[in-house]
Amino acid sequence: PQSISELSEEYDRSIYEFACKAKKSFGFLKALCNKKEQYNYCEELVRDMLANARRKGEMGLYTDAILRLYRSVELWTQWKLGSDHKIDTSNVKEEDIPQYLIKEFACYKRNNKYKFYKLPLLASIKLLAEKRNKQAKKIINEMKDDLNDLMRARNYCSLEHNMEPRSKKDYDRLFDKVLKMIDFEEVELRIFPKF
Repeated sequence: PQSISELSEEYDRSIYEFACKAKKSFGFLKALCNKKEQYNYCEELVRDMLANARRKGEMGLYTDAILRLYRSVELWTQWKLGSDHKIDTSNVKEEDIPQYLIKEFACYKRNNKYKFYKLPLLASIKLLAEKRNKQAKKIINEMKDDLNDLMRARNYCSLEHNMEPRSKKDYDRLFDKVLKMIDFEEVELRIFPKF
């Protein structure tokens, strides 16, 4: 069409339906933007990543979904360490690490001179557990096999380190485990508009 007045009725209806569906997400997006300004990671971002993982799973993109599940746990850990303890997992000060973990975390030291650490997921969860986060303690003490399952699945994804495709069974199993790990309910997740 050359102008808006030439839009077909069918096209107008689809734009209207899109606008109505998108409008439902404005409150969430606004909250996400406001919280993200305060700190890089927030609960809304974790929920958004989980919802994105679910959507990828529904689309049959299981490798993408599993990578997003892993990132959801990583975001949750970064959010909890950042908001509760002002710790950035990519730049952890040595004084924020309990003395008995310094040796274990030595391989994550970014620079010997400045004593900053860049922690991967498992080390971040261990640190969070040491900061008395009940859910992180539960992951370390009761759900370590589930976490290892998630990390193994992520590492063997064809988009990461291997060429092993993921299945719906893998995705379904890991989705439930991730929800339990970070203590979220599926009903709390955003539903993406379907077009």
